[in-house]
Amino acid sequence: MQLKNNESRGKSIIITLWIIVILYIFELIASIYQGTVLEAIQLGKKYTIEEANAIDIQVQIITGIAALTYIVSVVLFILWFRRAYYNIHQMMDNLEYTEAAAAYSWFIPILNLFQPFKIMRELYKQTIKILENHNRLTLFNLNTKALAWWWALWIISNVIGNIIFRFNDNTISLSEMLAMHNLKIVYDFMNIGLTLITIKVVRDYTKVENTLHEVSYEIDNDADNLSHHLVD
Repeated sequence: MQLKNNESRGKSIIITLWIIVILYIFELIASIYQGTVLEAIQLGKKYTIEEANAIDIQVQIITGIAALTYIVSVVLFILWFRRAYYNIHQMMDNLEYTEAAAAYSWFIPILNLFQPFKIMRELYKQTIKILENHNRLTLFNLNTKALAWWWALWIISNVIGNIIFRFNDNTISLSEMLAMHNLKIVYDFMNIGLTLITIKVVRDYTKVENTLHEVSYEIDNDADNLSHHLVD
C-alpha cells in the first residue's frame, strides 16, 4: 500500500488556523468598540462622519483580511482532509464514501450539513481500529467526542453567519444596527471557539498519521514474509 505524506498539509492548516484565531480576536475587539460607539450615538453623543467612517473602515479591513485567510484555510483543510481519507482507503476496505466525497461533500447543499461529519467520524473510527489492531492506540488521545462539538459549532456558526448577512442587507435603524453588532460579537466568539477546536481535530489526527505509515510498512512486510514463506 502506498500512503501519501500528509504531515506538511496538517502543519500548514494549523498555522493558518492560528492566524485566523488572532484575526478573529482583533475583529471581535473592533466589533465591540464599534458597538460602544453606536450605543453612545444612541444616547446622544455626537461623532463626526470622519470618526464614524474611520471606525467602519478599520472593522472592514480586519474583516476582509480574516475572510481571505478563512478561504485559504478552507482550501488547505479540504486538501488535508481528502488526503487523510485517501490514506485510510489504502489500509481499509469497504469504507462508506469515496476519497473524492471528502472534498465535494462540502459544497453540495443539504449534503454538506452531515456528510463531511460522517466522513470525519469514519476517518477517526477506522484509524482507532487500525491502532487497536496494532497495539498503538494507547499512544494517542483520538477522541470522537471532540468531533461532535466541532460539527455542532460549525453548523451553529454558519446559521448565525447567514442571519447576520441577511440582516445586514436590510439594516436601516440604529437599534437594528446595534442588534446586528451584538449578534456579530456572538458570531466572533463562536468562530474563535470553532477555530480552536478545528486546530485540535487536525492536530490530534496529524500526530497519528506518522504511526499509520509505520503500521502500513509492518503490514507490507508481513505480507511479503508470508508470500516468501508460501513460495518456500
